[in-house]
Amino acid sequence: MIKRAVLIMISLVLITAILYIYMPQMLVDPVIKVASPVKTVPKMKDLLEKKVFHKKDMTIVAVGDSLTKGVGDLERGGYVGYVQNHLEDKKGIDEVTVYNYGVKGDTTADLLKVLQSDDVLNQIEQADLILFTIGGNDVMEVVENHFLGMTLEMFKAQKKVFKNNLEKIFTILRSHNAKAQIIYIGMYNPFSVYFPKAEVDDRIVHMWSLAGKNIAMQYNHTDFVSTFDIFEGRTRALISGDRFHPNDRGYTLIGKRVMKAIEY
Repeated sequence: MIKRAVLIMISLVLITAILYIYMPQMLVDPVIKVASPVKTVPKMKDLLEKKVFHKKDMTIVAVGDSLTKGVGDLERGGYVGYVQNHLEDKKGIDEVTVYNYGVKGDTTADLLKVLQSDDVLNQIEQADLILFTIGGNDVMEVVENHFLGMTLEMFKAQKKVFKNNLEKIFTILRSHNAKAQIIYIGMYNPFSVYFPKAEVDDRIVHMWSLAGKNIAMQYNHTDFVSTFDIFEGRTRALISGDRFHPNDRGYTLIGKRVMKAIEY
């Protein structure tokens, strides 16, 4: 009886030991759990620094008279140089290439001859922006040819020639480039320096500038930039030593106004 009790006790001890050893493995899920990777959200600053902005190159063709050439502003090259420098500082624009065909003393008739050049026309076809000034020397022709007997009627007659030539200029520019923005910069009045008592001068410049504006507005993607008010009342302060062309300050003010009109 005692031996049987001892055997039972030994059996219970063995069963308990077996259960102690093997039961934890039987009850625990055998799947191995791996810690999830920590997701880091990139900062906006890092995204902006890594983002690649595809900048575009820009081509400007400038035609016209001495104002387009930049006479009077030796360091920068007039309003065209101002526009080039400031466009290159704009976000999204890389290099700005300028082809400047401005010629000192050119009239509308002279510009029409320039626009017969294959080289000039080829560049116009590739242009993203076309800038030009013309008309001041047309007025000067009347002044030089009739210095002692100028009349308003003489300027009215010459204005008809100016308008006819300007229409041809716009037609040529647009026919060779249908997409480029064209900006025609109007005339200011330098004649008050020569003839401070001549009241007819302002009327002439207003008359011609209005004619130029009306013609420009007939063409698509074309803008007229007025400059008359820039010089009005402070011509001497904004004119160079030759008393006709703008100085660097005058060109800067013209350039700022042109920049406001440019679509980029």
